[in-house]
Amino acid sequence: FWKAFTTGKSTQIGGIPHDVYGMTTASVHEYALGIMRRLQLKEEGVSKLQTGGPDGDLGSNEILISKDKTVGIVDGSGVLYNPAGLDREQLLKLAADKKMISE
Repeated sequence: FWKAFTTGKSTQIGGIPHDVYGMTTASVHEYALGIMRRLQLKEEGVSKLQTGGPDGDLGSNEILISKDKTVGIVDGSGVLYNPAGLDREQLLKLAADKKMISE
């Protein structure tokens, strides 16, 4: 059983278009936190698959501010996936250094 939503995509496919609403990483993250509060979920218990890697502004900002269990990241260099969760310390280092996941 799973539920998901997507950001940066057309509302026709269930997305939240950033350009229409002027959303940044902080506002997208707050939106997700609001949904979690409404569903009485703790961020640390939520799994996330992220498109946009630690080398970019949006991807790195999301890694730096999130507390979720990131299970996958897709960027220009490839895909990382671990159903148990990726190593948060390594993700934070990549994000701080603005490096792709292939590093």
